[in-house]
Amino acid sequence: MDLTSLILDNCLYKYDIKNCYKLIINDGIASDFFLVGKYANIFDAIEFHTVSFRKTIPSIGESISIIKNFDYYQDLICKTIPNLADNNPFKIILQKLRILIIGAFSKLSRLICCLDKNGIEQWNKFSGSLLEIVSTTIVSYRSNNRVENHQSELDKATSLFIFLGLDLERIDDELRDLYL
Repeated sequence: MDLTSLILDNCLYKYDIKNCYKLIINDGIASDFFLVGKYANIFDAIEFHTVSFRKTIPSIGESISIIKNFDYYQDLICKTIPNLADNNPFKIILQKLRILIIGAFSKLSRLICCLDKNGIEQWNKFSGSLLEIVSTTIVSYRSNNRVENHQSELDKATSLFIFLGLDLERIDDELRDLYL
């Protein structure tokens, strides 16, 4: 099964707020190990000793920072979505952002398993721009601002979907069918 199908099946159709939780078990700061548990069949556990791994891949520190923020936002979005009406345009945008975040976890998991230094640096670049989109969207949602700018930001961010191996057209179709 492809990544898009796995994420849609596990994060969209089997949705239950009781299944919302943070994915990071150890953050690599309070302990010497960074650990993200396996998530459905979407990605395997990510585990490494932070000090020694930074010697091999120095940019992993930035990755840890980004993924910790992603974990906060995916949990927040997961818990927020049930409170939104299906016709609220933020619902689709937040769902799409959560799909991208889960895709980012999956991509990082694969890159770490392969010790792909260049891939991790590229992940940091793409994920940094995704993090900016996510954080500004959440701020706008909380401030009751208009949704249009955020939809256009996501529409321009097709390279994120491509990099993460996600089928944007299929995700859009599924979200439209579910909410419109």
